[in-house]
Amino acid sequence: LEAGGWAAPELSAANQDYLDRNRRGWTARFRNTDDAFGYQFEWITNAYFQSLYTGETHSANLDLSFDWLLLQATPDGAPLGYNHPNQPSLAGIAYLGARLDADPSLPWLAVRALEGATAAGKPIAAQPGAEQAVSVVGRSPTIGSCLLYGDSGLPNQVGPLAPDKIVFRDGWRGDDTYLLLNLRFTGWHRYKATNTITLVYKGGALASDVLEGKPFDWLPEGRSVFRDKRIPRENLNGLLVPRRGIDGVLYPLTGLGGSWAQDPPAYAKVETFETGETLDWSHTQMLDWEGWQHDRWIYLYHQSGPLIIVDRASGPENSHAALAWHLIGTDSAHDARVEFQNDVGATEVVLMAKEGSWSDQSSPAETAGDGFQDMIYYSPTGGQLWTVTVFLMDEWLGARVDIDREWSNLGIVQGDAQITLRLPDGE
Repeated sequence: LEAGGWAAPELSAANQDYLDRNRRGWTARFRNTDDAFGYQFEWITNAYFQSLYTGETHSANLDLSFDWLLLQATPDGAPLGYNHPNQPSLAGIAYLGARLDADPSLPWLAVRALEGATAAGKPIAAQPGAEQAVSVVGRSPTIGSCLLYGDSGLPNQVGPLAPDKIVFRDGWRGDDTYLLLNLRFTGWHRYKATNTITLVYKGGALASDVLEGKPFDWLPEGRSVFRDKRIPRENLNGLLVPRRGIDGVLYPLTGLGGSWAQDPPAYAKVETFETGETLDWSHTQMLDWEGWQHDRWIYLYHQSGPLIIVDRASGPENSHAALAWHLIGTDSAHDARVEFQNDVGATEVVLMAKEGSWSDQSSPAETAGDGFQDMIYYSPTGGQLWTVTVFLMDEWLGARVDIDREWSNLGIVQGDAQITLRLPDGE
């Protein structure tokens, strides 16, 4: 209002005094600190309005704010959302970025997102600042898998950079494999996602968070809607540990919530992240959650090769943990081999455990939405959990997957092609 000269005259002095004392947007940082993808859209729009008022753009933060969206974008520009039931289209915000940033990847992303919205018959929201034409010629991004650091702290108090996400990417074609790993649980929106896999994607979601569910009857009507701040840990793809202490006592007495702990450590530790011509891989670690340590290794083989996730957790000897996968639109499940089918072809998921077996009979996610098949592994041995999950696509579909008796080596064989992976021992 102040930038456009539309503010009420009697309020203008107070408005300007407040704005001058509270410098926000690109002046202070490059992203929204609450962990929800869609809120970055709103944050950028707000930063744009403030830049119109101050006349300052702070180009480094401006560029990084759009990079934050671009580097997490799916290969086909489909809407991406986490910790919020809404998944806004990237078309408008990417076009604004093309106008302000001149990065040729942004108009390319805007076109991909617009094509997807058109094909799906979905509207896109009007985006302030995107009403002006841009002359930048779009070009496909070339960056591959990456580790993202985000500034921590509060909206009015900038903190140091901290590990935030790892994006695994086989390329930018619409049918390339993509995985998003979340590393943190911070911000008042309380996304309990430390060391969980937010999305596995190949021409469509293969596994994702469950972002819908029934209202919480025990909350007041105005607060009972299932949305961010109230998405339980068991709706995510990761380790589940039982409640302990007073928290564990209150649940059986009140019946409110669930039997699984909800507040993981604030950050996962990145032990290793490496990219290569054939393989990208990471080792992340969540320490001391109710006495449990969770190590997660992710291996992405390029050229539509297998995607392998190794999970190992250890905790108190008398405690049992679980590991959850929420798979999308599965066609069939035979033992621990699950089949998918979407617009770009078939995918198989092979689920293996050193002891016991996976189950699709019951789910810890009582609020799970439709269209999901929950695969749950409950550790039969107190204090120990060790699983391997393999996604097979394209030429590797139907491959034989074996682990030796000592659980030292994983082998994947498809005709004359073979992959052997030395399994980490967690030491």
